[in-house]
Amino acid sequence: MPAWRVSLPKYGWQQLDDSDHVLKPNAINLATLQKNLQNHNIFMHFLPLALNDGYQMLSFNAGNSEAGTISTNGTVHIAAMGPDDLLSNQSSDFIKIDVEGGKIAALNGATRLITRCRPVQAVSFYSRPQVLWEIPQLLRVMCHDYQLFLCQHYYNSFDSVLCAVPH
Repeated sequence: MPAWRVSLPKYGWQQLDDSDHVLKPNAINLATLQKNLQNHNIFMHFLPLALNDGYQMLSFNAGNSEAGTISTNGTVHIAAMGPDDLLSNQSSDFIKIDVEGGKIAALNGATRLITRCRPVQAVSFYSRPQVLWEIPQLLRVMCHDYQLFLCQHYYNSFDSVLCAVPH
């Protein structure tokens, strides 16, 4: 069963293949990531999109090749899609979401995919204090029989990931 990843995971990139999807709204970051992976003979679907709960155009503040944010006064305009629309006829066993300020919308846009495929989910967990309760509450409604685990990869909170694993 193919995996679907919103962005490159920090660990396990060797397991990616041409059935995986990588979405990055920032064209420079997308091109850099694509080149780096191809240098390791890893080929997959690269799409210059953001995730949301459906199709729309968003304004975006591009970061300095790091994180960017969706903003009403952003200088870059990007297309966004919901995972349900993007992958309506595909399956997924793993979803990684690291969407600055858009995790709730991205999860809402993946409701049918999550219900149909029951993938393991890894959701970055550090952008705003509210995510500490908003994301677990949403996942409990969407995935009532999943177990939730909070993983922290480094000493600071900037690499915390909430993992949702089906029973």
